[in-house]
Amino acid sequence: MGENQESVSSLAIHIYEYISMKNPRFLWFTKNTRINNLNLNRYTQLIRFQISKSFSTTDSILQLDSSLFKFRKMSDIFFGTTTTLNRFSFLRNDSKFIDSLIKNSTSPTRLVFFKQFEKNSIHSIVHFHKEPIDDNSVQKSDPKLFVLELNNLPENLKEKFLNWSNKNINHDFDIRKELTLVFLGMDENNLNDKIKFLSCGNELTSTVKTFSNTGGNNTKINNESISQTETEISKLDEYFQYEDYKGVPYFAVDLTNCKELEEYILNFNSNSIQIDYLKSMPELLNLTNNEASIFSYSKTYLDWLMRNQFCPGCGSKVIPIDAGTKLLCTNSETIEINDNKVSACPVKQTSVNNVCFPRSDPVIIVGIISSDGKKILLGNNKRHAFRDAKHKMYSCIAGFMEPGETIEEATIREIWEETGCKASNVLLNSMDQMKKLI
Repeated sequence: MGENQESVSSLAIHIYEYISMKNPRFLWFTKNTRINNLNLNRYTQLIRFQISKSFSTTDSILQLDSSLFKFRKMSDIFFGTTTTLNRFSFLRNDSKFIDSLIKNSTSPTRLVFFKQFEKNSIHSIVHFHKEPIDDNSVQKSDPKLFVLELNNLPENLKEKFLNWSNKNINHDFDIRKELTLVFLGMDENNLNDKIKFLSCGNELTSTVKTFSNTGGNNTKINNESISQTETEISKLDEYFQYEDYKGVPYFAVDLTNCKELEEYILNFNSNSIQIDYLKSMPELLNLTNNEASIFSYSKTYLDWLMRNQFCPGCGSKVIPIDAGTKLLCTNSETIEINDNKVSACPVKQTSVNNVCFPRSDPVIIVGIISSDGKKILLGNNKRHAFRDAKHKMYSCIAGFMEPGETIEEATIREIWEETGCKASNVLLNSMDQMKKLI
């Protein structure tokens, strides 16, 4: 080990000793190349520190320069924008934490809504602002995710979320009966940088906002009059705090089996507001990057839960646990193997399996450029609706990687299968390099 590596290692040990007393986490220290990680707690959260020369120690208390906590701007992609939303994945199986997010009467817990439709599809609920152009036509704004705060719902609807929380704790077999929820995380916007998991500079709430109808419409749900004005909204805390963790909680909600909640939301329709389901790709592409990130995150989990109702190992019913982020086979039968009693379900027999969590399948997407660099080959899929020839949707060629394939092999195969063209000279680009090309 070189002298530089030794100094970095000794610094890592120093940070380990200090932070393990203050806030045990999983730390990953880097200086040009990655060095050994230090596992401080099995319920961990990843924190990255860029080790630099600007550090000092005083009275055995580590003082890090504030620049160590700052990151360069992350690469920005439409369905994966880095925001101030912290997933807190290690708290998903903490039923006390999840229960308090639902039952705390002052928590600013926010809900994003989805509904299942035919052909195994699930779509988000959005709202549009409408402005009359003339007597016969109306102009719609770009869609916005329809987000409500849980504690602003009427009592009969809040009760349904309380029931879900109790079922999540007890792993009840009928947990999907009315609502399916997925805990997305907590927004750490406006928190002190020393508390935040990630100081990315992109506040989630800059574009993802809770819905409010200032028109003063009144709606009746179960004969209960509900005013839809901002003045009627109850006073909620700015943040929710659990132990050392703070933020604004977010849940994705599949309301397919809860007609009362769907009716409540649709009754926000008015002369100036349209509530609708986001079904078309062109409209989806009009979401802001932050909203698209929340949309893809939510839809991935809810779509996975919708499509997986039974265990692939034994055919028994599976239920969502850990706030909707994991599936549990309900088969309780046992069999005897080598004088040991084990679960009759082959999935539950294994210590680690990949059917309890959503799949992340590798996919390639490629810009097919002519040899002279002057043309690019795009595709037009007939499944995507278009109004006329000027509004066709074109896209790059993409496809799933096969087992045992390299990225280059998958790229050449997909180009040939989708277009009939034979390609060569596959160039892999990082996002930063791609931006330079654009």
